[in-house]
Amino acid sequence: MRPKDKIQQELDAVVGKSYDPPRRWGATISKWAVAAVLGIAACAVIIWILDVHLRKAKTEAAEAAAKRPVQVQIIPAKKP
Repeated sequence: MRPKDKIQQELDAVVGKSYDPPRRWGATISKWAVAAVLGIAACAVIIWILDVHLRKAKTEAAEAAAKRPVQVQIIPAKKP
């Protein structure tokens, strides 16, 4: 057995015989672009949901504050 064949067998035992060639740039870039668009869309949805809930909470708090009577306590001024 030649040294090259022995090295090839040892390498195949460790790494395996299958070889995945590098992907095309177009496929890689398109995956990154889709991931970026989905990430931005997810952020937009989260911001939209927070905005809707915060506006609703603000209007409900304003309505609740308007329903409560405002009590004013008038304190006479101290005489010097």
